Amino acid sequence: MLADISQELAEYFSTAKEQLPFMGDLLLGLWALNLVNWLLLRSRLDALGLYPRSAFGLIGIVFAPLLHANFNHLFFNSIPFFVLGMFILALGQKVFITVTVLIALLQGIAVWMFGRKYLHIGASGVISGYFGFILGLAYFHPTVMSLGLAVIAVYYFGS
Repeated sequence: MLADISQELAEYFSTAKEQLPFMGDLLLGLWALNLVNWLLLRSRLDALGLYPRSAFGLIGIVFAPLLHANFNHLFFNSIPFFVLGMFILALGQKVFITVTVLIALLQGIAVWMFGRKYLHIGASGVISGYFGFILGLAYFHPTVMSLGLAVIAVYYFGS
């Protein structure tokens, strides 16, 4: 049993290590997009955010998670995006991309349908979805690794 746990941990960390450059590229791209938006475009891309119950606001379902209001907003979304994203990315790039796209679309549609009439931008919905996915994984597919990741996620990001 201890050998199985050791093997599971070794596989998980090996995959996570391989996927680290991919996650780094995602974060670098997110930061580059926002720096261009803030410094060169004077936040004009923010108009592509999600505005509930508006036909033009539908475009925000795709773009809102990529845009952030300011440095603090992006910085404090980057940390949980990186950590929780790496937890999921260690399950494989295909799983990560599928989970990310589904979460982004579902949370975007929910905000578009039920959100207050305000321009919504930021990756908080995706981050919350990652959190829920990790907890759901631990509940529906309990392994030492999934339970450990859920405990870490709740401890650090549960509030």
